[in-house]
Amino acid sequence: MADYSRDADDRWLDALFAAPPVADDGFSERIVRRIRRRQQVRRLCLVVATVIGGATAWQPAMAFTRFAVSLLQELPGDLFGTVAEAVPSTAMLVGGGVLFLVTAFAFRLLED
Repeated sequence: MADYSRDADDRWLDALFAAPPVADDGFSERIVRRIRRRQQVRRLCLVVATVIGGATAWQPAMAFTRFAVSLLQELPGDLFGTVAEAVPSTAMLVGGGVLFLVTAFAFRLLED
């Protein structure tokens, strides 16, 4: 069977990229810096927007949690056992949310 992994086009591309770089008076470096700066600004904006969104959603989320706890307290005791077993503590909910956010940001940074 013939080896098609190195055809004429591949050899041509290798020769093209083997040539010395074209002098561009730092144009390429400026473009790369500009792109990296934009990436950093986007990452910063994402973090700031997440913090602002989390701070905005904190009070309604806690109000919903209190409502859910009060609703579960009105249910018959034998339905879920006790309310303490059915509803995680506020510290557990907040800790889980923080852990989720940290993990999501870590995965986001690994993608880039």
